[in-house]
Amino acid sequence: MGAHVSKLECQDFYGIKLNCDINPSSNTTAFALGGITPGNFQGDPDIAGIGVLGAFLIVTFFSVALSIGNAIWWILKNVLHWKDRLTHEEKGQKKWQLSVSGFFESLVTTCSDQQIFTGGAYAITLRYSKGCSISAYHYNIVANMLLLTCATHLMAVTIAKHYWEHPYIALLRIGITTLVYIVTGVLLANQTGAGNAFPTAVPSDTDTYSTVLLPAACFQRNDSQFRNSLQQTFSSGSASSFLTGQIHGWTEYLVMFAFYLVAVFVSLGRFVRRGTNHPGTRKRFVDALQRSSLTRFLFRAKRFFYLLFAVYLVGGVGTAVWAVQSAFRYILDLRRWVDQSGWMHKPNVENDPSTFGQLVPLLLMTLTLFTFLHLLSGTYKSTP
Repeated sequence: MGAHVSKLECQDFYGIKLNCDINPSSNTTAFALGGITPGNFQGDPDIAGIGVLGAFLIVTFFSVALSIGNAIWWILKNVLHWKDRLTHEEKGQKKWQLSVSGFFESLVTTCSDQQIFTGGAYAITLRYSKGCSISAYHYNIVANMLLLTCATHLMAVTIAKHYWEHPYIALLRIGITTLVYIVTGVLLANQTGAGNAFPTAVPSDTDTYSTVLLPAACFQRNDSQFRNSLQQTFSSGSASSFLTGQIHGWTEYLVMFAFYLVAVFVSLGRFVRRGTNHPGTRKRFVDALQRSSLTRFLFRAKRFFYLLFAVYLVGGVGTAVWAVQSAFRYILDLRRWVDQSGWMHKPNVENDPSTFGQLVPLLLMTLTLFTFLHLLSGTYKSTP
């Protein structure tokens, strides 16, 4: 899966002949890029529209804020002991049955669910309906928006204590989210290109043209480059080659994916550990672990594991924040250059948020509001 199409494939299988020429070309100027002249490059509001970007960014930033708040709250309670724990009887006597961490977790999980579907829609569109027509500029935008969704998914799995509360739903989430991660990696890896390097860098303000306006298929091969990109990344064994490379966001993606896989297993461990509060198979399994000489120490070194989990929380949320700021800055810089380059058709339709394709992700943000109201409605218990 992924947009592994090429100029040759578009012509032979889809009957689409791509123009990848720069006429005339020099070091300073160009009069045509792929047959497009200055002022005639068509924007795509359903991909790079201000409404779409706003919806993705708002949801992601909201998730970042909640995840940071959740991590701080957990560390204050369990590591610094800033807030005394209440007994089950004391909790039952409270009128407000509000769990701060549970509140944060539910909202972040809702944001993750929302971006699963919008991110999946972009990946499918990029592979099938727009594989041969999408420009390298719009391809870069989609790839980095999918990085934002991956960051949101990472935060949800990292902080959500009740992620596996409903196992079948959790399995479905994990399956779809893992697929989104794989597709994102394929899309990024296909920017390794064939022949000419895929243009991923943001052009300088002094550049009068850029190959980023050419079709993305001009720079791609027929097959996926995911495995080759991995081999190139790790073959040198140098930290500098891992941190810097041709593909923008590739390093952030690899670190996030690795942490995501760790987070899935950690969330399963938290699910099993809470089995002591759920009579049945889970409780018997946890009791057996507590009695075993091999695993008994895991339940006794509570202080140590709380400190280790605090490091895990900070690492997961920090990794997501790092990827978010990188993708956010890249998208805005690239979009700004294209808008001001003189090649974009005016008025720029990407600055109008009222198109149908932009209203859908904007309206989907209300799901988070509904979740917020639903959580509040179940937190107050009236006095009998």
